[in-house]
Amino acid sequence: MNSKFKQVTLLVISVTYLHFISFKIAAQTLTAPASPPSPSYDDFAYYKKNSKKPKGCENEVRQGFEAYDKQDCEKAIAFLKDAIKGGCDHALVLFKLAACSEFTGSNYSAAQYYKEAEEPLKILPAPHRYQKDFYESYGRVLLLNKKVDEALNYLGKASDLGSPSFTLFFLLGELYNLKKQASLAIEFYKRAITQPLEGASPSQMARAYGNIGKTFLEVKDWEKAIQYLDLALKSAPNDTELQQARYKAQELKRQNELFQMMQGLSGSGNSLPPFQPKMPQP
Repeated sequence: MNSKFKQVTLLVISVTYLHFISFKIAAQTLTAPASPPSPSYDDFAYYKKNSKKPKGCENEVRQGFEAYDKQDCEKAIAFLKDAIKGGCDHALVLFKLAACSEFTGSNYSAAQYYKEAEEPLKILPAPHRYQKDFYESYGRVLLLNKKVDEALNYLGKASDLGSPSFTLFFLLGELYNLKKQASLAIEFYKRAITQPLEGASPSQMARAYGNIGKTFLEVKDWEKAIQYLDLALKSAPNDTELQQARYKAQELKRQNELFQMMQGLSGSGNSLPPFQPKMPQP
């Protein structure tokens, strides 16, 4: 799998995903450009060797795979749809149709094709990389279609398969963040930022670090909140939401330190009432 293909399967559609859902996803995550699907290597040879589909649609399969190799999704979709009409609804055909549909923004169609590919992929007569790629790919597009619980199921399976990547863990962090499960969100955001980051956009890095920082802000761990918000601001220095969160964390930390100092001066017999820091104005 070359680096261009990795960008597609790991980065592309997570960016498209961020663009089309409305689960409080920050606008800065939408700026990274999408990349087309990767070359299919020797997939046509695999198809000819292992497929029992009609020979009459084999030419459309070949042309569709060639267009996919050239990263021309419009032609790939047209040829592969013709192949399916002719009875060549093979797992690889369906998966490539799904990937190109996802890339071109046809998320509902992508979900349908991935779903259709699920069972055929499981019973391929010889191992194929799409059997492993399927869970992350289908999970992404389910999230695009706002099916949060189903997306979590498939992305969780992708994680269990042991193919770590920034995007996979980033998406799991986003999902748990949406479900208000802060500890799990932090866990997966932290796992994301420990992965190779060549496929991560600055906006994604800012969101990962920023959400960790905001979660620590909610649980009143000011030091860690400031630490992660500072890292987020390195990737997005002009982000006003991050700037406000960083200001609040610093101000609440200052208030807490002042309270502790006053409590120490008051003496043990005259302790002050419990500290309730006031949120500063933006």
